Amino acid sequence: MCHHFGDREAAPKLRALLEPYSGRNVITPDVAYFGPVDRFLALLAATEGDDEQAAAWFASARRLAEGMGAKPTLARLAAEEAKALGDGERPQPGQAGAGRACVGRLRRRGDVWEVASGSASFHLRDAKGVQHLACLLANPGQEFHALDLVGGSLPSSTPAGMPVRS
Repeated sequence: MCHHFGDREAAPKLRALLEPYSGRNVITPDVAYFGPVDRFLALLAATEGDDEQAAAWFASARRLAEGMGAKPTLARLAAEEAKALGDGERPQPGQAGAGRACVGRLRRRGDVWEVASGSASFHLRDAKGVQHLACLLANPGQEFHALDLVGGSLPSSTPAGMPVRS
């Protein structure tokens, strides 16, 4: 949140609290994987304007994610690093959401879905969760009840190569 809101005052405090956990992954007791702690340290360093340290932590986070075969995390790291360090634009306090939208693709290719943003992409095996995501992305602004998603009473046509805005 410090990075998202450009909170340069709180970022060093949070960074100091997280630094002892560098090299580890964030996993909740119910086994939700949030990626390497170094990812969050990189974002905090970038928020502080410490690009050199941010780049080092992004590289470390990438190595950790590669070691786990965490392709979605690698794609997220690439996008976050490009945004945090690539174009020189940093979130400023009170400007959340003022940046340009990220355009990506979600495309089904047989039994596999391609998820892409810019030149970064990864593939996921077809699963109900990805089909639900595709339906939601194909119907922006339309609300669906969770039971409709799992019950199959949704629009059946989802474009194979729809653009995704996030």
